[in-house]
Amino acid sequence: TATDEAALTQWFQKNALKGVDAEIVKVVIGWDAQEYRDNMLRLKDLHTRLQTLDHKAEQDVVKSIKGEMEGIVRELKSAAMGQSEHLRSTGTVVVVFRHQREMRACLNRFN
Repeated sequence: TATDEAALTQWFQKNALKGVDAEIVKVVIGWDAQEYRDNMLRLKDLHTRLQTLDHKAEQDVVKSIKGEMEGIVRELKSAAMGQSEHLRSTGTVVVVFRHQREMRACLNRFN
């Protein structure tokens, strides 16, 4: 699936029009929001569970939960910093052309 906006921009610049480079303003990838929501719900559940534990008596469990929470936060941050290989693409990409005529020519070429 598509996960790199820069690579997609280059591909569309070179391939959208036959024999000529297209001017691409922006490419936006549609990300799987369900995966993000699942991670956030898991974080909330872990946080709630952590609050109910006796931290002295259950140190191993507390350590395990904190480790899992840190892993989820790390994954969310890495995705936010452009390391998009950590998220799934929906397969949908929005390509914004500088000129409408180029967009129409691209649509005609691939339809």
